[in-house]
Amino acid sequence: MYQLRKISYRSTGLGLAVMLRYPLGELQPYVSAGVAAVRVRATDTTNFIPAGQSSTDTRTAPTVGAGVAWHVGSGTSLLLEYRYLRATPRFSWDNSVGTTVGDVPFTIHAVAGGVTFTFR
Repeated sequence: MYQLRKISYRSTGLGLAVMLRYPLGELQPYVSAGVAAVRVRATDTTNFIPAGQSSTDTRTAPTVGAGVAWHVGSGTSLLLEYRYLRATPRFSWDNSVGTTVGDVPFTIHAVAGGVTFTFR
């Protein structure tokens, strides 16, 4: 069995989500769901000939999230949220016997926090 050597991946995403909020006084929990466009570039080291090839693919991916906003003052809130995304880009590599095509599923789990300011 052949084991692949290192392949580096670089991804960029842009998403659109719908949020449902439920105000509970100073706390405001919310959930979100949407879709993201994810562009992934994979750069090979020495698995294929010629070495150092790159392959890029753009796919849509579902995304979901949940979080809470805590209103700490007039127009100021602290946020804590979790986001999930799963994408499966398809890469194509040249080699000595033709072209190798493969799907590479990956999952992103992200926890984000921040501060929001509202100006009226």
